[in-house]
Amino acid sequence: MIKLNSGADDYWKPKHMKYYKEFCEDRISEEVNTRIQAEEAYINKHKKDGQDYWHEIPQLKQNMLDYSKHIFSISLKLRKLTLFNQSATNMTWEEILGCVNENPNKLSWFIHHRSKRDEYNLKLVSFMALLARVPLRLLLYQDVRSEWSISHFEHLTNIYMKETDFINLLENSLSHKEHQVKGVILESSRFTFFLRIEFNSGGFIVEMLEFNWSMFYDLQRILKPFNFHMGFIPTVTQHVNIAFYLEPIMLPLECSNDIQVLQI
Repeated sequence: MIKLNSGADDYWKPKHMKYYKEFCEDRISEEVNTRIQAEEAYINKHKKDGQDYWHEIPQLKQNMLDYSKHIFSISLKLRKLTLFNQSATNMTWEEILGCVNENPNKLSWFIHHRSKRDEYNLKLVSFMALLARVPLRLLLYQDVRSEWSISHFEHLTNIYMKETDFINLLENSLSHKEHQVKGVILESSRFTFFLRIEFNSGGFIVEMLEFNWSMFYDLQRILKPFNFHMGFIPTVTQHVNIAFYLEPIMLPLECSNDIQVLQI
């Protein structure tokens, strides 16, 4: 993937890394109020900068184990601000809204407020879980266990596809430049696949969210018409998605240092 704000790295990255280091130092306190104040100070520093792109996040994701500990240890509010920051998703708010076809105010409310579960549109929250590669509960509750889940597929719509429709979807994406993410339940002659698909600039990433070797070889068969590469995408739960991708789109930055990307 192309990094959206790479030209500003020299100025913003050292500044944002300083914000993060100060936050880590301040939140060590055993006092709950002190930890809360540390989070608010960290968020407010970014607000004052007026930057949608938090430059420390790609750096943190270079070590997914530490990034995972960070995500599970912070408040639900900061967790969502981090997971859906432009630097984490590599998508603008306009692109995300284009995927969910949702009122911008509802998306903003979900990101910035903590509400009761029944106040949320589960279709919206489920898409956001798909986007961030996290289980649904991680976006709804403060204290959750680090367990992989694809329960968010229960709330997504228009996602069932047969092999022919799936191939047509990928072929049609090659001529489009839009950046989109979509959940697909693919029903082949042998298996049912739960897939996260990302399209960008005429390329795509197809991620297997559940894995066994028989399923892997069957999906490889289905994707044979495309000159794909294969790689692995780690998640904050330590679950790893197997990914088939077609350039010019590339795997997320955090993949390169975790597991070597293989050529098929």
